[in-house]
Amino acid sequence: MIYLTGDIHGDITIFTPPYFPQSHMMTENDYVIQLGDFGCFWKNPPSKEEIENLKFFDKQQYTTLFIDGNHENFPLLYSYPVVDFMGGKAHKINDHLYHLMRGNVYMIDGKKFFTFGGGLSIDKKYRIPGISWWKEEYPSKTEEKHALMTLEQHNFHVDYVLTHAAPLSILEYMIDNYMFKPIFGEEKTNDYVSKFLEYVFSKITFDHWYFGHYHFTGEINSKFTALYQHITRLGTFVN
Repeated sequence: MIYLTGDIHGDITIFTPPYFPQSHMMTENDYVIQLGDFGCFWKNPPSKEEIENLKFFDKQQYTTLFIDGNHENFPLLYSYPVVDFMGGKAHKINDHLYHLMRGNVYMIDGKKFFTFGGGLSIDKKYRIPGISWWKEEYPSKTEEKHALMTLEQHNFHVDYVLTHAAPLSILEYMIDNYMFKPIFGEEKTNDYVSKFLEYVFSKITFDHWYFGHYHFTGEINSKFTALYQHITRLGTFVN
């Protein structure tokens, strides 16, 4: 089984049994994939809560996988060892927690997943560089090049795409149809991540694309799903 969820910002409540009762039925061959703004790596040294949160994930029968968002302490996250993982590269946090790196394709439960984290912080002006904001939220040109080379190796086809931000055309649709304009209207013109993902969208074929970032849960269309504070099984329709 594979489940997915959106931004948690260091709050693991949604993984606990009252909100995720299916967790008791899961095994070491099952996965939960979180779509960025994981936020369990924030303080350096880590707080007592962060230490306990990482222990929580390590105690689970299933494995938690996450991509990075825009609200992560990237130097701390990147300090973990890089390992070979399911056909790609990942930061290993512990035996049951892995960070899926940008521009990789992973074979999970017989399906190909392309991952690309990162996003634009619309609240950047209120944050402090190196304390509550890190420039690595923006993917580098090297990471973008690696992503395209990886996709080319897979003939530009995967089963699922997992990103934090959405392609620009999807962002524009949400702004026009979900009253996001006061929050994300400026992001539409400045979001280089969404612009890159739009290019990826134009190049690939896929079954479904899941993303987080916008603090919204819903089916955008038959191909795109936004997730936030909601755990859903892969392939299940989200209301």
